[in-house]
Amino acid sequence: MVINVYRTLYPAINPQMCNIECEWMSEELISNINSKLEEVCNENLGMGVLFYCCQTIADIVSINLRDLTELCIDDTPYRVKNNMKSIELLRRVADSSARSADFHFQSGCYDCEVCFENKTAKQCLQFRPCEHVFCKDCVASYFFEILRNQEIRPLGCLATGSNTTAPQQVILDIIGETEYERYERILLEQALAVMDDVVPCPRKVCQKPVLVSERTRNLASCGMCGYSFCVLCFRAYHGLEGCHFKTVDKQRLIAKWNSADETERSQMARRFGGMNNLQKVVDAILNEGWIEGNSKPCPRCRVRIEKTGGCNKMQCSKCDAMFCWLCYRVLDKENPYGHYNLEDNNCANRLFEGIAESDDEDDEDYVIPWGNELEEESGSDVSL
Repeated sequence: MVINVYRTLYPAINPQMCNIECEWMSEELISNINSKLEEVCNENLGMGVLFYCCQTIADIVSINLRDLTELCIDDTPYRVKNNMKSIELLRRVADSSARSADFHFQSGCYDCEVCFENKTAKQCLQFRPCEHVFCKDCVASYFFEILRNQEIRPLGCLATGSNTTAPQQVILDIIGETEYERYERILLEQALAVMDDVVPCPRKVCQKPVLVSERTRNLASCGMCGYSFCVLCFRAYHGLEGCHFKTVDKQRLIAKWNSADETERSQMARRFGGMNNLQKVVDAILNEGWIEGNSKPCPRCRVRIEKTGGCNKMQCSKCDAMFCWLCYRVLDKENPYGHYNLEDNNCANRLFEGIAESDDEDDEDYVIPWGNELEEESGSDVSL
């Protein structure tokens, strides 16, 4: 806001006219203020009137604009006169308000809300719009502690319950360029972590975000380094061939999956480009684990075979090979059972080893269909 005084010899001679120009006031409000300023000048002839003019403006504004958080700047005389867009005028008003607040802040001393020491404004930092004040030493210690603990959250006001974020330049001035780059990287990782269609490039020298498309199924290509990889196992893309995980990675993933709640599983899913992809990986690992524990590979074609019963002489349904379930040796098709008759063989006399005996063979449960007839004839002679 500007107060125009049209008299070069003021205050020796009272101004003949005094008015204001303001970026955000309406035409009606400016007209009312100028009329009141003219009355003040005429009522105080021969006296300094600038103080009275400023007080008059403050009184009128406080009465007419009780809530300065909402202003209509579309039809202000200043915007029309200077042919400005509303957004440009809004930036000017915001910048002017910030400069005014900073001017008043720099003129005082303040008690830090952490260390409670009284320090000058140059030694302090005021967060806006919450207006909490802390000394720069305490703010720096707080910021560095967050970065040291790798906490993923914006740097801002130290006050409990405050959500005010520190401006970019303030953070840069306090923590330095190196730590600021690390801080930006942490924020980027946080933003990417909540995106289901973005995964990091698995190459250690890259680690750039890669967009996952449903059209390309499990294939993702890094736009930075050009590496094409599977979004399930994060190895080079292998087409229709199944994913290959290290045993340690499988164990870690399943252990984390089993102990995770719904929220943690959602966070895990983002790394794999969505819950569907993660579920595929978990199911594949669990299926593979079940197969490993309940089947054995054919010694000739390596296809997995499950033994559900019978003797230890097995025959592969794929390659027709006969082999021993105990030692995996391929057996002679002409005499496969001879393997179990060799005295110098570890499998000797073990053809039926592992077969569970049935309780049906117990005498108490064994029923002879014609037993009653024998009981009836037990008193007579029976010749065989």
